[in-house]
Amino acid sequence: MRRRYKIIILGLIVINIMAFLATFVLIRVDRKRKALDKQYLNAVNEKVKNSLHDTDYGEQYDEVFDESQTVSDVKTEDEVGEYENLQTEVSGNRRFITFINDDGYQSYYEKFLPIVKKKKVSISNAIEVANVGTNNFMTWEQIHEAQECGAEILNHTLHHVVSDEEVKKVGEKQYTEDLLRAKEIMEANGFYDTADILVYSGASAVSSWPWVKKTMRAGINSCGNKVNVMPFNSNILDRYRIGSDHVPTFEELKGYIDDLMEVEEGWEIWMMHSEYAYVTEDYLKAFEKAIDYCQEIGIEIVTAKYALDYFDIHGSEETTRGLN
Repeated sequence: MRRRYKIIILGLIVINIMAFLATFVLIRVDRKRKALDKQYLNAVNEKVKNSLHDTDYGEQYDEVFDESQTVSDVKTEDEVGEYENLQTEVSGNRRFITFINDDGYQSYYEKFLPIVKKKKVSISNAIEVANVGTNNFMTWEQIHEAQECGAEILNHTLHHVVSDEEVKKVGEKQYTEDLLRAKEIMEANGFYDTADILVYSGASAVSSWPWVKKTMRAGINSCGNKVNVMPFNSNILDRYRIGSDHVPTFEELKGYIDDLMEVEEGWEIWMMHSEYAYVTEDYLKAFEKAIDYCQEIGIEIVTAKYALDYFDIHGSEETTRGLN
C-alpha cells in the first residue's frame, strides 16, 4: 500500500514539474510573439492605416484594425516566421516576380494548381468574388485548397466591371461599395491578409484607381508590360500580359524575365488567364521552364503581399503610395 502511495506522489510531482515547464515555454513564446507583433504592426499596418485615415473610410478601417490585436491572432506560424524574416532582410539588389491568374475559373484548378504543387511556388488566383461557385468558377472549397497548396488569393472585384465606360457609368459611390463588399466577403471566408489587394478587371483602372486608393492597400493593373521600380504607385502597378492572344514560347517568357535582370531592384508581375484557349500544353511547358529559369538566375518568386510588405518596410509611403 505504501509503495502505491509513493508511486502516486512521485507521479504528481512529475506532472507538476511538466506543467511548470510547459507554462514557462508558453510565456517565452508569447513574449517573442508580442515583440514581433509590435515590429510588424508598426512597420507595415501603420503606413496603410495612416493613408486611409485621410479618406472617408478611415472610421471603417478603424473598426477592422485593432491596435490591441496581435499578429498571432490572425496569422499561422509560417506566416509569422515570414514576417520575422522580412523584417531582417536587407534592401538592395532584390528582384521579385509574381504570377497572377485572373478570374478564378475551374481551369485554374485544372491547369495552374498542379504547377503550384509541383514547383512549390505561388500562382496567385485573383477571384471574381460574386461569381465564386457559379457556372465554371471555382468553389470556396477549391479556393481554400489552392491556398493550402501555397497559392495566394487576391481580390478581382465583385462583378468584374471591364471597361472604363462601365466604371464611369457605375460611379465612385457604387464602385466603392462593391469593392468593400468584395473585401468583406473574402474576409468572411478567411482571406484577411489579401482581401485589400485588388487586381483590376479589364481597363477599369483608368478611372477607378483614385477610388481604389481610398479603400484598398494596392491595385494591380491589367497592362503596362514593364517592371515596377521604386518609386512606384502601388495603386496602379504594371503587369506583363502573358499569352492573351497567342501561345507564348519559352524564349518570349525568358525575355520578360531578362527585363527584370536589367534593374538593380524591382518587381515584375505577370497576368495570365487559365480559361483562354491559348493556355495549351505548350504554354504550360514554357511557363514551367520560365519558373525554373527564374530560380536558376536568382529571381525570387513571391506573392503580391510579400512584395508589398517588403517595399513598405524598405521604402517609404512617398515611394510606394499616392504618386501620380
